Amino acid sequence: MARIRTIKPEFPQSESIGTLSRDARLLFIQLWTLADDAGRARAAARMLASLLYPYDDDAPALIESWLRELEKVECIRRYEVDGTRYLEICNWQKHQKIDRPSASKLPAHPEASRADIEPARQQIEASRDSIEPAARPRAVALPARERSSNPRESSRALAADLGPGTKDQGPGYSEAHASGVAQAPPLDPRMKLFREGLETVQMLTGKPADKCRTFLGRLLKDLDDDCVTAMRILEDARTTNPADPVSWIAGAVARRRKPAPARSGEKSLAYIGKSLGLIPEMAL
Repeated sequence: MARIRTIKPEFPQSESIGTLSRDARLLFIQLWTLADDAGRARAAARMLASLLYPYDDDAPALIESWLRELEKVECIRRYEVDGTRYLEICNWQKHQKIDRPSASKLPAHPEASRADIEPARQQIEASRDSIEPAARPRAVALPARERSSNPRESSRALAADLGPGTKDQGPGYSEAHASGVAQAPPLDPRMKLFREGLETVQMLTGKPADKCRTFLGRLLKDLDDDCVTAMRILEDARTTNPADPVSWIAGAVARRRKPAPARSGEKSLAYIGKSLGLIPEMAL
């Protein structure tokens, strides 16, 4: 998820930044908007090109050289955990001041020291402590109970004070009702496909969202509008990370489809992917 970040006025005068090409400087700034509050982000080059340069056809071929420039001057460092590539922005705490940072969901660099992690942890703790006392729940002193010589009487009295249990609330009652927390409805399969599935196709192909969205529409048509199966195929493709994702997905669809007579003039999923320009890039 993109975030609003700040640029210091002295950024252009930095000597290390001055050694970078203009494209690498722009990439460095744009990476700040993708990084989480710990300065980490996924580092798949094709995915970064599609997200940061959606209108530049040459970006997928050039972005790797810009990333190497940033690594050379220690603006970023890239690493891999369980087969997935990540990056973290060096001296993140100097670049950005975040009032209430969220804990990162991405793994830290394997060689990250406590000195690297401690500032971020302290910033998170400080943001929690800054919450005004009025916003915090107050402890309420309960009246002292008289000791009973019969433990069973004490437990029965305690149960009476606590009110009716879960079983007494009638059918359909749950702990969520007791806590007053509203349960979020499950994400609609089609919405999930065109949100998470679209991101997966962009990551695998490095192409703009409009072309990937057209490809998803054809994928759904070939699967008789089965969003769950389509999402499962895309998740498998993301895990496998094949050199030619469109052909791989087309093969997976063919194995799941029921045999049906070919329709006159109907084009295959692989043909659609090729016509959108998804195939040549993926084979690189």
